[in-house]
Amino acid sequence: MQDMEQRCGFDWGNPDYVTYLDISRRQIERHYQEFIPLFLDFIGMQRKSKILDAGCGLGFIGRLLERYFPDGTIYGVDIEKELIVRARKLNKELGSRVKLEVQDVNHLRFPKNSFDLVICQSLLINLPNPKDALKQMIQVTRPGGRVVVVEPFDEQIHYYPQFSKEINNLLLKHHKAVEKAIRKNSAASMSVTRELPQMFLDLGLTNVKALGTMSTDLTCDEDDPDALRKAQLYHDRSTSMNKDFEQLALQGGLKPHHLEKIKDAEKRWLKRITAHPEILKTSAEIHCAMILVLRGEKPKE
Repeated sequence: MQDMEQRCGFDWGNPDYVTYLDISRRQIERHYQEFIPLFLDFIGMQRKSKILDAGCGLGFIGRLLERYFPDGTIYGVDIEKELIVRARKLNKELGSRVKLEVQDVNHLRFPKNSFDLVICQSLLINLPNPKDALKQMIQVTRPGGRVVVVEPFDEQIHYYPQFSKEINNLLLKHHKAVEKAIRKNSAASMSVTRELPQMFLDLGLTNVKALGTMSTDLTCDEDDPDALRKAQLYHDRSTSMNKDFEQLALQGGLKPHHLEKIKDAEKRWLKRITAHPEILKTSAEIHCAMILVLRGEKPKE
């Protein structure tokens, strides 16, 4: 993750955003537990691999890979000092095998040809010049090593059964308006994911292969310990994160009176689930994202 101007104008060091990252990454980590055998077979690395997690955020990729590469070393870099500090606390029990540093992925300070595997997750969609970051990732990959990116597509599915059809339609407009404003403000966009295979080829990577998966978040999942916190985070319009999204939605063309309708519906829902959390077990709010896992090899010299 990069600085505010490079990452869609969001302050990822803000406590609201850190909470969001913490919860959402645990959700993805639970998803990866089922996906990990296929994922590991796909990236095909050795147990002694030296790995870089570019834009590591709270370091969940390192935590996930550490157990499968017991003889390897994992580095994680992120430009946000606050995230690195928190990631170090979360990964403290892993010791020196997971090394976390404050670095900008557009200006990596590692020597060329340093890593067997360089990986990023939900990084390139947040950058106005993802190709520049990808060049840096390739530069620090050894000849014969691999670059792997895990990025969501822009087409996502959201459904809120607790709201009327009108509110669901307005929330869809809200999501599209936010994406439009992000593209206008920073040139960053989730639509870059569809361009990544060609970008890999243009930058000289070979043996390019793709794998698809789906990340699904269902509020009525009784095995999800974060269900209530996530629902509150999604619908609490008083947080600085959701206020940022409101401003982006308005910039992207959402009408103010439509935003007020959304806020009113969410305020009433937030009040209900906070007073009666058991309601979530009977409400199947769903969020789905298609995810591309792309692999390429750096040619041997």
